[in-house]
Amino acid sequence: MRKLFLLCLIMLISVTTMAEGYSGKIISGNKLQGLADATIQLFNNNVFVGGCKSKTDGSFSVNTSQKATRISVSYVGLESYTRKDSLGLPENLGVIALSTHNVGLKEVTVTGTLKQETYNKDIYLITDSMRKGTASSGQLLEKIPGFLRDWENDKLRVNGEEDIVLLVNDVEKSSDYAMRINPKRVKKVEITYNPTGKYEGRRMLLNLSLFDDYIGWDFVPYTNLQYGKNNMNQETVGGSYTYSVNKLSFNITSAFSNVVNKESDSFTRMYADNYERSSQEVDSGNPNKIGKKLGYDISLGAEYQLAKGHSLSFQTKGTFNQSLDSTMYFITEKDNGNVAQYEQWNRDKYYSNDYNVGLFYRGSLGKLYVSSDLTYDYYNVREKRTYWSNSNLSETPTLGNKNYVFYDLSISRPLSKHFDFYADYNLAWRKYNDTDRNTDELKYWSKNIRHFMLAMLTWHPVGSFYVSGGALWLGNSDDNNVGHIANYSWSPMGRLFYKPWRIVTIRSNFHISAMYPNLDQLTATEYQIDSKMIHGGNPLLKSSRLIYLDATMSIDKLFNIIFVNFYNKDMNESLYYSLLPTGMVKESYKNADWHRMMFILSGDYKLFKDCNLGVNLSYFHDVASVEEGIKRKGDIWKMYMQARYKISPLKLNVQASYDLNYATTPTLQGKYTKHLGYAKIVLNRLFSNGKLEGTLTATMPANIGKRKFGYEYHLPYFTTVTNSSRNSTYGPYVVLGVKMFLHGGKQVRMRQNSFNVDAEK
Repeated sequence: MRKLFLLCLIMLISVTTMAEGYSGKIISGNKLQGLADATIQLFNNNVFVGGCKSKTDGSFSVNTSQKATRISVSYVGLESYTRKDSLGLPENLGVIALSTHNVGLKEVTVTGTLKQETYNKDIYLITDSMRKGTASSGQLLEKIPGFLRDWENDKLRVNGEEDIVLLVNDVEKSSDYAMRINPKRVKKVEITYNPTGKYEGRRMLLNLSLFDDYIGWDFVPYTNLQYGKNNMNQETVGGSYTYSVNKLSFNITSAFSNVVNKESDSFTRMYADNYERSSQEVDSGNPNKIGKKLGYDISLGAEYQLAKGHSLSFQTKGTFNQSLDSTMYFITEKDNGNVAQYEQWNRDKYYSNDYNVGLFYRGSLGKLYVSSDLTYDYYNVREKRTYWSNSNLSETPTLGNKNYVFYDLSISRPLSKHFDFYADYNLAWRKYNDTDRNTDELKYWSKNIRHFMLAMLTWHPVGSFYVSGGALWLGNSDDNNVGHIANYSWSPMGRLFYKPWRIVTIRSNFHISAMYPNLDQLTATEYQIDSKMIHGGNPLLKSSRLIYLDATMSIDKLFNIIFVNFYNKDMNESLYYSLLPTGMVKESYKNADWHRMMFILSGDYKLFKDCNLGVNLSYFHDVASVEEGIKRKGDIWKMYMQARYKISPLKLNVQASYDLNYATTPTLQGKYTKHLGYAKIVLNRLFSNGKLEGTLTATMPANIGKRKFGYEYHLPYFTTVTNSSRNSTYGPYVVLGVKMFLHGGKQVRMRQNSFNVDAEK
């Protein structure tokens, strides 16, 4: 034990002694007096290792995580200073004089890599060279290594991750707005891995930090027109508008969509009393499942700079949907040797309204950073499900609504040179109601209160090593028409960040979070699927606990490897079938345990001039623990490849991608199969000096092996097999997209393009 302690002590001393210290003085070359608040940045082979501001007399002192080989000094209105030494700079840098020079607004000060890394975050500084040739923030983002953007729909993949929440100035925004911001507004891009607090359980936050001194307006109208086989049509028209003046910024986003999808769907169901029902086989050329949806959404947002380092944001959003989904089956019925044939159709018609209002504060009180979110959400849905078969008619109209109030407060503060503190608390109050409009009976009601508390301490002896530890407390109390459910628990959590070499980054994370069932899973309202089966929710469903461990290793310009291992205790998302005393089969939900192990390999490579290739490879191994200790296992293989090429003489950009999903994985009582793939080609071109963007997309099924999608359940009292064509996802269809980028504005203060962006006077 003593030897182990000595070994750890030696390792700790060797790590902490890697830090270097540098000092000097900054003066004005023409006045020969000290300059206060000059920006000093130190680099090791183009990697930022430390920086500071000069004091009132111009002196400075800074500690770095590694030996510095280059120093850059900048001050608004004066010429920047750079000094290099491949063997390392001296600790005493002496007196540095800055001469008079007018720094243009679009001059780039820092060259080389413009990336900062911490234990949970990557920060990319956006330069004018990156903005060149871009008309939107989406086009800007794909210039960052590891970012893959689908030109058709602006969907992002970052280092193999797809679970991405988009933020603008730390406030969640829709993709329609966040991906179409004027690039001149974007100051830096921040990626937060495995966020805590409000977004606990999500994989990644992507925040666009905007300049606070940009004055002007931006207007981006757009339209997408999709036409495919079997009348799979979609028309979308929308736009976003942003206006900034002085300390106030205002934005509005609105979109209208009309969607028609036609699928081919089939099923075979066998019951224990020698009763069998089967539909026609899947025929993608003759769809029998039709979905029609009209949707409109509008969001308004405003941000006000209360003072330097303090902002207050307001956001409201409304979403309105009208939908009609119907499926027509030609049924063959076998009942104790008797065979009959007839038509059956199922129809679901609903109207929904969703309103959301939020108030957000971000600010620094000395060294204390505070983030506060208060949101209210109201959701209302009127639904009517109809079943008709062989002259039998069943209708179930329901009225459901949800009221939701959420508050989150997070604080962070450096305690000393090597220790930081972070804490978060959020409270959610939720109310559900679901009423059968046939009888006016309140089928389900629930009042729910959730608590989340987190405290975490981070130790970073050097800039290349961070370790965090803390505790998380979760509480859930629910009163509903069945009874009272309460769950309270606490758990440890931890994180590790280590950068052993300049191009290698290692991150690891362990945490526990909660997942809650939705209204459809909980409601006691039942509706008929066929003469032998009904569907209903389960008011006794419990919230589930997600125990999560992941590790990531990134090697710049080569690849990223992600390992994820999670255990979902009391998972509540999968369907469950049970036999009722009446002989009917009920389709519902049940808590069960789920374990997943996942590997992701991703890379983004420049093959040759104007040609890039992005690759994401994923493997999942799933284990479902069901009744009596039975475990069901399955695997998922995914591959996504994207090539981008610019045909310079034609000013035409070409994107070709291939997406393959090969899954055979368990459900609680059966298995889920998905063997599907598609190929996509997107042509993209800018017109009118970048003000007009046109895209033309062609998508078509392209499978390796037999195409298949469906579920199988084999139970003593019930067996079912379903299949679907999935035409709406895999085509074939073409999409024409047009966006117009109109703007007028500028920054009103000159600033240096550096990570220390507060150097303006």
